[in-house]
Amino acid sequence: MSYAEQLIEMATDLAMDAKDSAATLQRQLAEMELAKREIEARLHAASLALERLGTFVVERGSDFQCPYCWINNETAASLRPVGDGTQSGDLFRCDTCEGNFTLNPADG
Repeated sequence: MSYAEQLIEMATDLAMDAKDSAATLQRQLAEMELAKREIEARLHAASLALERLGTFVVERGSDFQCPYCWINNETAASLRPVGDGTQSGDLFRCDTCEGNFTLNPADG
C-alpha cells in the first residue's frame, strides 16, 4: 500500500470515528440544553420568591394557606388540620401539594 493510500485510510478512520462520536455529542448537547432550561426556570422562580412573599396571605377566610404552593407556584391552597397533632405541634396538610406542616400553637 502506498503512502497516499495509507494516509487516506488513516483519514477515513478518523472521519468515521468523528462521525460515530457526533451522535453521542449531539445527545449530550441536547441533555445540557434541557438542563440549562430547567436551571433557568428554577432561577426565574427563585427571583419571584421574594416578590411572592410580599403578597402571601396567611389566612383566607377560615383557612390557613400553604406557603409552599404560594411561593413556588403563586397558587392559593388551603391547609387543613390532620388528626390531633403531636406534642411538637399541630399537623396540617395542603389540599394541593399534599405537603405536611407542623405548626406550634402560640405561646400564651
